[in-house]
Amino acid sequence: MDYWVCTTFPRERYYRDWFLSKKAGRPLRELYQELASKFPQGLADLPLLPEELSGEVTSIADCGFRNADSQNRKTSNRQSTIANRQSIGVS
Repeated sequence: MDYWVCTTFPRERYYRDWFLSKKAGRPLRELYQELASKFPQGLADLPLLPEELSGEVTSIADCGFRNADSQNRKTSNRQSTIANRQSIGVS
């Protein structure tokens, strides 16, 4: 179970995020135990799973990347606006 909590391997992180969101509402400990029993050695040595091949798993990851990118753009835009105001003497 510790492996699935701590993994930094991108494929496993995407799968973990998908798995946890798909089964939201159940206790996390129970979900991590289920992952550990299904894939005790992780996914690195396994071929792509059907849910990965279908794009279902990566759709969750893509959504996360889009949200993070959107947040980065908002922060960047705010910083640019502040810098522009400061350059013309407006606070």
